[in-house]
Amino acid sequence: MTNTDRPPIPLMMAEQDTEVEIIEIKGGRELKSRLSVMGLLPGVVVKIIKKYHTCGYVLMVKNSKVVLGRGMIQKIMVR
Repeated sequence: MTNTDRPPIPLMMAEQDTEVEIIEIKGGRELKSRLSVMGLLPGVVVKIIKKYHTCGYVLMVKNSKVVLGRGMIQKIMVR
């Protein structure tokens, strides 16, 4: 099974220290706008630097670190 054959999963299910591609953002216009300002758009590859199970994730996006809460993480679908 190739990478594009796998179904998308929520970002919160991806493993730490892996790179994933954003496939879809399941949220309203405001959430999509906030994430796009941070460089989080469909087609962008991000690396999961650290997973904090109680508060959120640290991601590497285009040479910048971004911290997202669990609510946002659940709405980002990746492969």
